[in-house]
Amino acid sequence: MKKITAIALILMAFTASCKRDGDLILTYKGGGVTRGEFIRWLKDRGLAGEESTKNHEMMNAELQMLAINRIALIEARRVNHEKSERFNFLITDIERRYLAIFLMEKILKEKGYSEKALKIRQILLPVETASDAPVAMAKAREAIAELNKGAGFRNLVAKYSMHPSRNQGGDIGYLIRSQMPPAYAEAAFALKKGEYTKEPVYLPGLKSVCVIQVEDEADITPESMEKIIHDDGQRAHLKELLNAGLKNRFVLELMGRMGAVFNEQALSSANPATAIFTAGGVTFNVGDLAARVAKMRGIMSEGPSGPDAASRETIAREYFSDTLLVAEAARRGLDRDPEYLKRIAEARETYLAGDYIEYASGGDIGVTPAEVRREYDTFKTSRYYTIVSVNGKKERRPLAFADVKEDIEKGLRMQKRLIGRDAWMKRMMEEYDVRIAEEMLPPKGLKTAPGAGLRPGGYPPSGQAAPLGLISATPS
Repeated sequence: MKKITAIALILMAFTASCKRDGDLILTYKGGGVTRGEFIRWLKDRGLAGEESTKNHEMMNAELQMLAINRIALIEARRVNHEKSERFNFLITDIERRYLAIFLMEKILKEKGYSEKALKIRQILLPVETASDAPVAMAKAREAIAELNKGAGFRNLVAKYSMHPSRNQGGDIGYLIRSQMPPAYAEAAFALKKGEYTKEPVYLPGLKSVCVIQVEDEADITPESMEKIIHDDGQRAHLKELLNAGLKNRFVLELMGRMGAVFNEQALSSANPATAIFTAGGVTFNVGDLAARVAKMRGIMSEGPSGPDAASRETIAREYFSDTLLVAEAARRGLDRDPEYLKRIAEARETYLAGDYIEYASGGDIGVTPAEVRREYDTFKTSRYYTIVSVNGKKERRPLAFADVKEDIEKGLRMQKRLIGRDAWMKRMMEEYDVRIAEEMLPPKGLKTAPGAGLRPGGYPPSGQAAPLGLISATPS
């Protein structure tokens, strides 16, 4: 029903002159885009809702992005980019990740999950410095004293809380234990439905003091998720966490079954031959990790400095878990499943276009020490600073140049990548004489919510199939 409604809304968004799916809505040298193709593009990008399809500017931008992807495919095949070492490294990772995800979809149906979640309301008081803690604790105790006398929790949220959730009566939704700081979780899970903490919870790491109330509790399962959690963003985040937990448990099961061990000590070895793990008939050593990191940084046009130890470990562990999952998927014959093969065929075109855009527009992106220093000197009091308390007053204090130098370099490199990509797209639009049938678009000037980003890049967002090690699923 939702799909039918979305399509109906799209039909209403276009003018009467655009009634057939076969009507051309955009043309370019050597091809064109029909209205039906554009509708499918919007659905694939999750933009087939009523608000987005009434936004003239957004629809125009999406048409241009669709044209750029079509053109990028033509250009990529013209120069045989599909056979390049760069793309083969990328698509091999994507195929492995898609296969691991395909397996976990099966495991979700087989095993599922069940996790207790608490619906939390909170009063939160910020603690900028340790010296502020006693004042915040005293205020929190005042709130608890009023609660003890029968005051409503929501009323006290409005009176005391300094968290954005105060506009929702302190409601921060359903949370599972792993979403909470340890001290917060210990206090919350000790409460029964309707109870609140009798003592404030001080969280030095999060610079806050909290009073917690448990409004409800529920067992979250794949079947109950939609009924219990109504906020789309919260539901998506919780689903990601629970799926990640299921994956971690299944990987541990596979480790025991295959006798696979991850050698954490090997990560600090200088010997390229030192094995980090052996799993599924694959041995992955220190040299393999170094080569993998170098390839990834080259594709992403990153600078010469490599990732820190924690990032290298994350890359190695993700490759380890996916190696186990791929081996299990192959054992089950899922690598030959028609649905998986269909997904890979579609993904190949998507990532070929996206990676060629990155490759063709990236070039040799360099950032000089002078540029880094100039950025720091210009913005050290507006971007690169910390807040300190001096004689009871809050002041901005610039961070040391050495502490932010690498971040500044990364930021400047990203800026240059974006500028280069925009210039390449503009040139392609002109060379291919891209023309949009304006009369086919919704009227200009309608006020709508902003649309999704238009980045075409060669890498998928978190939660979708990603090149191994490029994206961490660490919850925010």
